[in-house]
Order: sequence, then C-alpha cells, then structure tokens
Amino acid sequence: MPAFFRPTGLFFNFCFDFNHEAWFAGGDFGLTVMLKAPFIWNRILSWRKEKEVLWEEWAKRVIKECALTWTAENQSFSERSMIWGLKSCFVDTLGYLGVVEQIKKEGKYGPELHAVRLTPWGQVCLKQLEEMLTKRPSQQSDFFSLS
Repeated sequence: MPAFFRPTGLFFNFCFDFNHEAWFAGGDFGLTVMLKAPFIWNRILSWRKEKEVLWEEWAKRVIKECALTWTAENQSFSERSMIWGLKSCFVDTLGYLGVVEQIKKEGKYGPELHAVRLTPWGQVCLKQLEEMLTKRPSQQSDFFSLS
C-alpha cells in the first residue's frame, strides 16, 4: 500500500473493524459500545459542523441515547467510567491518527479533556466516511444508516 493511503486505511479500519469488546475485557461496556458503534460514528460525523465539541456534554448525550452501561457493584462511578471509556475508545485513537485535537483544561486531578476539535485531516476523513456511507448504502448495515 502506498504511504499516502496508510493513514486513510488505518482510519477506515478503525471505523469498521475495531473490537471494542476486546478493548474492555470484563463487564458489558465494551460489548454495548461495539453494538452501538454505528450510532456513535454517526454522532462523530456531526463534529464536522462544529468548531469545537464539548466533550463531557457530548459523551453524556451519547451514553443516554445509546443506553450504554458499565456493570459494576458500585454504580457511583459508572457514568465517569463510561465517559472515560468513550474517550479511550474513540477520541484517543482519533488523536493518534491525527483526526482530532484534544483541548484540555485543568480538572480536579490534573488536565482533563474539555473539548474535541477536528483537524483539517479529520475533516477530510469524516467527509470521506460520510460519502462512503451515503453513496454505498448496500455495503452498510441498516444500523449504520445516516438517516
């Protein structure tokens, strides 16, 4: 594969083939993220319209709309754990790929993710993903529909 296509190939491989369940061994968070990943990607596509996406607000909305769960005896930290899990699964990896920039602010325990901003490369990647899903609906599951 020519070097030019490697970052794009890595991005699309991450979008369609990442095993979220294996990422979070134990519990049900990884499984629910994997089952809801198409919906989460549709929400990430909406980042193209925003200058910055306020992370915690976005993550809480996705957790609620997707009915994500984090099974644990003590549920007092489950929402924080799911916000961290979404960051770990999506934002950190997209950051490694150069798709997003993480905007951090000082938090209770040190720097915390405050917002996400797409890089110019990220705009290109998400545009390609949206075009792929829009122009080739027969190659996507009904669940991955942009409608």
